[in-house]
Amino acid sequence: RDELLNAINCAAACGSAAKLSASRAGKFSTAPAAVADARRVILGVCDVATSAMTHEPRQWWPRQCSAMLWALGKVGARHKGLEDAIEVALEPRLDECKPQELSNALWGLAKVNSDRVGLIRMLGERIRRSLLVDKGTDHRTGWTTQGVSNAAWSLGSMTADASREMFEESALGEELVRGLATAVEERVLMFNPQECANTMWAFAKCSAFTSEAERGARALAARIRDEEDWMARGDFQCQHVSNVTWACAKMNMSDDKKLVDVLSEACKAYASDLNVQELSMILWALATLAISDHNTMEVLANAAAEKAKESSAQQMATSAHALAKLGIYNASLMNAYKFHATQRRDEFQPRDVAFLAWAYAKLDVKAPKLFEMFSQVAGDMLYDPEYQTFTPHHLTMLLWSFAMLSEDTEALVPVVIRAMATMIDDFNARDLTNTAWALAALGCDDKSFIASIGACAKKKLNEFNSQ
Repeated sequence: RDELLNAINCAAACGSAAKLSASRAGKFSTAPAAVADARRVILGVCDVATSAMTHEPRQWWPRQCSAMLWALGKVGARHKGLEDAIEVALEPRLDECKPQELSNALWGLAKVNSDRVGLIRMLGERIRRSLLVDKGTDHRTGWTTQGVSNAAWSLGSMTADASREMFEESALGEELVRGLATAVEERVLMFNPQECANTMWAFAKCSAFTSEAERGARALAARIRDEEDWMARGDFQCQHVSNVTWACAKMNMSDDKKLVDVLSEACKAYASDLNVQELSMILWALATLAISDHNTMEVLANAAAEKAKESSAQQMATSAHALAKLGIYNASLMNAYKFHATQRRDEFQPRDVAFLAWAYAKLDVKAPKLFEMFSQVAGDMLYDPEYQTFTPHHLTMLLWSFAMLSEDTEALVPVVIRAMATMIDDFNARDLTNTAWALAALGCDDKSFIASIGACAKKKLNEFNSQ
């Protein structure tokens, strides 16, 4: 009965429902129904809690507020009314929040893609101050590795609006990352594999906004590098291997050869168990890290070929481009993508078209039917120059690829040139060079456009190298 649900009971009911659904996830055929039931229960309790909190905010302590947000995050359900009420209830008691309560609350908001910027900022400011006076790793008084990991993951997973508020419109995001990086350095030997992977992924996401992220990520990377048995014992899950490898590439850790070797061996060992998203992420990451062990790439490519039917257009483009970048031709993969890519015509975006076409051209693999599809898809996308989303580099890659393989460009070239002409001043030296070569190879005699390339190149002569 609603009248019996006080703050403690509401938090306990939501926590129990969330934990029960989590315990069933992936273990029983009834798991989806259990999660749906838990979501309904939790949202119902949140309705009661919102009403109670609005009328008696002083009855709600940080522990209950945090538990409610955590439970909602656990089942992927958002309750905007509760977020409003919690922001009001927490503000006068913010200094009473313990580290675990802070990290759980922020994690819950991030899991449901909350855009409640005021509440997020309020929690972030309290976390920043808490990290400055941290007392240790006991969850009752200080920041545990799990708390640090959850707070970092939350920062990396925020909505665009929340990230903008935290990192671009204030210094709070950078200060939080700085504090979390220091907390990682102080506790690095206590992190378990999952915490390492999640925190590294988060720092990599935050590295777009602040260089402070690299310090924490490199400390964790060194731990993974030195704990080789983690990978050998299977302590990492596939997602962890994928996230760590992606993070290392994102932050350009190719200078640590031993780390790259450890990652290479791990990816090879896990290859057959990786899903298509993980495979494409890892292939991109290892190519970015300029891996020297091409055998690992071959193993991963074979695994990706077996799952080509499940792959999206973006995943196929990313995987093929990564292999081509290293000059690795895998017949199984390229043959599989020839067919399956044409079955996903409606999924292709400009980047996907450019990257996949470039991969076939770079490896000198003929695929007439696939390139016919590329021509049609690109033509449709470029039909209205005002709304097309190709970048100069994507258009250059596409034109160069058709020229390299001598594919039919009768329908494609006019629309590509029309689009290029609207953005010629945005071309860099390399794109200008490759476009000029492609037009010459294709026998294009559009004197006006060729002249505009020359004029643009003249303005950017200082950007050209000797080649």
